[in-house]
Amino acid sequence: MPQPFRHTGPASLLLSLALLTAAPALADLQAGRLAFFAGDYPAAFREFNAAAEAGDSSGQYLAGEMLVQGRGIPKDARRGMALLEAAAASGHVGAQSLAGALYAFGQDMPADYTKALAYLRPAAQAGDMNAQNNLAALLYFGLGTRQD
Repeated sequence: MPQPFRHTGPASLLLSLALLTAAPALADLQAGRLAFFAGDYPAAFREFNAAAEAGDSSGQYLAGEMLVQGRGIPKDARRGMALLEAAAASGHVGAQSLAGALYAFGQDMPADYTKALAYLRPAAQAGDMNAQNNLAALLYFGLGTRQD
């Protein structure tokens, strides 16, 4: 016999709200990916940026990467780095790896080996091969111990 509806408390309500609010960000990311692979970079950026503004770490990473590279939009390394750092702070491994590489090699900004290590270590521990390689290079050449 089917069970009657039971109220399960505030936890189920919060979970439902979280799932409902995540759906638009996922739609933005999917639309952005489709636009990106179709070569419509301005449309891709608009979608990724909308997800980023909603607090989605993948949106922050993708919009940040496009800004850093200037792909389809004017290059803005400072704004791109802010988005990458926001994504990295929430544990996005790709953002940690890219932010670490940008700080390690000083691309479009002064090198900062302390920040590079702070981003590369968790990404390398999570298995990101680019982060592992960049971290190894910093440590091998002793750059991870210098303050520049």
